[in-house]
Amino acid sequence: MAVRIHDLNAFRGLAPADVVAYLRANGWRDAGGTPGVASVWRHPDSGGEVFVPLDPSYADFTERLADVVKTAAAADHRRDEPAVLEDMQTAGVDVVRVRVRQSDAADGTVALVDRAVPLYAGVPDLMAAAACAANDPRSRYGTSRPVPVNEFVRRLRLGQSERGSYVLKVLSPVEPRLGTADALFEADEPFARRAVLALGRAVRAARAAADEAAVTSRFDPFERAVADGVSANLCEALVKIGGGAGRDGEMAFSWTWAATRPADASAPREASIPADRLPLLAEAARQFRASAPQEAVEVRGLVVRLQKETSDGPPAGPVTVHGLVDGVLRKVVVTLPETEHRAATDAYNRSATVVCTGDLVRNGSLYTLQNPRGFAILADE
Repeated sequence: MAVRIHDLNAFRGLAPADVVAYLRANGWRDAGGTPGVASVWRHPDSGGEVFVPLDPSYADFTERLADVVKTAAAADHRRDEPAVLEDMQTAGVDVVRVRVRQSDAADGTVALVDRAVPLYAGVPDLMAAAACAANDPRSRYGTSRPVPVNEFVRRLRLGQSERGSYVLKVLSPVEPRLGTADALFEADEPFARRAVLALGRAVRAARAAADEAAVTSRFDPFERAVADGVSANLCEALVKIGGGAGRDGEMAFSWTWAATRPADASAPREASIPADRLPLLAEAARQFRASAPQEAVEVRGLVVRLQKETSDGPPAGPVTVHGLVDGVLRKVVVTLPETEHRAATDAYNRSATVVCTGDLVRNGSLYTLQNPRGFAILADE
């Protein structure tokens, strides 16, 4: 029995451009109309005809949009009015569905503290990690994000949850495509589309790397997958989302691309990660964080060792600072040019505290600060 919508308020906020995009994507044909007033669309199979109002100032604007939804649903015998309305409302967004399949979620609910909290916390982290990869693929990202990434995350919306184990629906608004091109190079796409594409590529690459690592017990598959968007941040987000699913569960992802900006046939539609791959993702994240540079780290402490690159040249080369790094005492080697090296020598002689910022790299027990900047002697504390 087809479900119908009787509350007119359900159609308020429906955008004509999204309605037109839905009609075009579902086989309706433009039959003319009056620019700025209404457009006419006909369905070649059902013979249905709809008038899409374009001016929201008309008193019956919402009623006419409701008529379009009802007629479109009648022309598509597979879908009822709520489903057609939802497709029209999301015609201008890319939709990412994150589904948690586990035995105790079969009724469409999950435990609030153990599952819902990490699930809702992990999805934003996952979207941010994918956006960072779209901007600049790396094995790990710090807390400071580029402006396009922050803007992308800020614009994301959370749709109504869906049944089918437990489903989160993330909506990513994307600009409509203009022109006659059937496809664009990914580099030419808006950042929001590139970020969602990067998510699909990264999730599939993480699954493939985990599958290979399960057989080889090697970290190499994850290192190769960095170019495809896999990072410590992405792996940690996946572990957070699926961490309580149990070994027989899985995370399933699906993508529905905006009708106003059709995606290329190669764009991802589905991906999944079994729960038994999560320990491998967790270990990959740990190794990424242990080996990759930690950006913009401040080192504050005492100079405990001085070295020169040459015995007869200017005083320049590595110095060792013993101080706090993220609240932990460590010895960090910093290579300084002549001026800063002279300041480090002065600090060493006076046992003065110094500060420097750079990218912290760990190699075994050795810590090195690369790209050092802002080296300075602090006033007596």
